[in-house]
Amino acid sequence: IRECFVPRRGYVFALCDYNYVELVTLAQVCIWKFGFSALGDAINAGRDPHLYMAAGLLGITYEDAYERRKEPAIKEARQRAKAIGFGRPGGLGDESFMAYAAATYGVHMDRQEAKASKEAWLRTYPEMRSYLDYFGRLSMGDREFAGTQLPTGRVRGGCSYTSGANTGFQGPAADGIKRAGWYVTKECYLADPYRNGAGPTPLFGSYVVAMLHDELILEVPEHRAHEACLRLSDRMIVGMREMV
Repeated sequence: IRECFVPRRGYVFALCDYNYVELVTLAQVCIWKFGFSALGDAINAGRDPHLYMAAGLLGITYEDAYERRKEPAIKEARQRAKAIGFGRPGGLGDESFMAYAAATYGVHMDRQEAKASKEAWLRTYPEMRSYLDYFGRLSMGDREFAGTQLPTGRVRGGCSYTSGANTGFQGPAADGIKRAGWYVTKECYLADPYRNGAGPTPLFGSYVVAMLHDELILEVPEHRAHEACLRLSDRMIVGMREMV
């Protein structure tokens, strides 16, 4: 959309997305289901979860990895950690994971490296073993099941092991940005969006262009673009906080 469209006269594009939102929702689901999440602890401590995983892969401390974060070896390990963090929770086997990592992140591993990286991931975030086991029990190999989405109760039918594991953490992220989109849209088009007499917000007169995965794109009046961007960020946080 950045390449194919330009905003109308007097408007600029405002874009806002979430930082590693599916790791946040994955951690939240593990807390709900199993009572703990090392991934959640890392996020709540203000640590970059990809870099934290990279430190686990390299056998160094997070502090050391952070100090050296601009070094090529640390950057490569962080890219590898992204492939693991977004691929393995969906239940990918070694072969599928290797293909996914190469196609999506340009990370190439042989089978031995793929297995070793999974073990490092499970050591770093031990709740992931419980997470995958949970969906393994629901599917019992190749049985389809209906997955109930937390926290909304939305039901997805016909789940397999991998689609169920994926929707476990992707679902709250999707529900959260949909909720955020509802707040944003109300404020774009309604002069008193909450019917409380407070009047319009800085988003009034803006237009929703697209919702892409974890990102909202708006056209906002250029003369108040700064205020509109801040309000867009705030509404996105409010919507997602209803889920996590």
